[in-house]
Amino acid sequence: MQQNGLELQEGLLINVKIKPKFHQRYHVCGDVVDIDPAATLGEFAILQRQIRENLKKEGIYAKNKSLPKPFDYCRVAVIHPPNASGYHDFKKDADILQKLDLCNFMYFPSSFEGINTENEILSALNSALDYHHSNPLDAIIIIRGGGARQGLLNLIKESILRKICLSQVPIIVGLGHADDKLLLDEVANISLDTPSKVISHIRNTIQKNARDALFAFNEIGKVGAHILRNTEKQINNVFAFIASQSKLEINKKDKKIDAYKYTISSDSKMMLFRLQNKLLFIGQQLSNTKKIINNLEQKVLFNANQICALSKSTLLKIHHSLDIFYQDIKNLTEKATKNYTTTLTHLSELVESFNPESVLRRGFSLSVAACFHKHPGLISRAIFG
Repeated sequence: MQQNGLELQEGLLINVKIKPKFHQRYHVCGDVVDIDPAATLGEFAILQRQIRENLKKEGIYAKNKSLPKPFDYCRVAVIHPPNASGYHDFKKDADILQKLDLCNFMYFPSSFEGINTENEILSALNSALDYHHSNPLDAIIIIRGGGARQGLLNLIKESILRKICLSQVPIIVGLGHADDKLLLDEVANISLDTPSKVISHIRNTIQKNARDALFAFNEIGKVGAHILRNTEKQINNVFAFIASQSKLEINKKDKKIDAYKYTISSDSKMMLFRLQNKLLFIGQQLSNTKKIINNLEQKVLFNANQICALSKSTLLKIHHSLDIFYQDIKNLTEKATKNYTTTLTHLSELVESFNPESVLRRGFSLSVAACFHKHPGLISRAIFG
């Protein structure tokens, strides 16, 4: 089957032409005369059609294809078969971009042939998507160099295709067979023939963006210079307009200021004349006030002298009256003292005359004496009647 690039292996459906023969030991047997690969290729096409219909029913067939194409490439994950020639060609150019710090490449090796192909590719895709959560990727690349066409059949697995369709990161494939378009090429965001074309696409995109950026920078410089020139002209025009308007306004203000000066000068002269008249009037009032104050001072001085004279006269009269009053009190006191002395002497003599012995000699009894002793007031009334 060299004409179709296929190798006989387990699970491959073939249509063969056999020439039967009889063997003494193995009995009926036969020799393969020809092989028709159409049966295998037809089965392959049926498998792709079934998977395509399933993906379309689920509404995910064009999900990755419809994602925006990467604008630039700064961080890319690469799923590749280890030690493949296509991978080394890809990495040779990729290392130059990485060395120049233009794009970083993270590699996730996986087998593309054999019974573990499906699991290893799914594991590599999951690892790349997990990396994307912490370090956002611009794209995930799946590359495979040249080789037997049978190896491409290992990639047509519904689980792999579903993972690619559901990926939120654009998928780029370069499988190394320009004439063999697989379902993988249909659902991927970008499909290229070989790994070399994939790295060329990345390099060209970076160069194009750089050229566009440089061109845009130059254009920005030109536009900026043009805007700057226009702005300078506008500013100069504005300054000129402001200067002219300022002169007009200054002239208007000068005229108003002159008018204000004349008004202020005339008003000030009138106010000064009025103030001078008021000051003269106030001066006359002050002169009159001084005269009044002098008269008041003379009157106060005269009244004070009169008050002093009257006060001296009054004090003399009061002093004389006090002397007379003192003499009267003294005479009355001496007279009263003499009267009280005479009365006391008389009372002493009277008391002495009522001595019990003299009373008894006069014929009075003790009881009567006792009665008079208890009520001396009676004796007083008897004496002084």
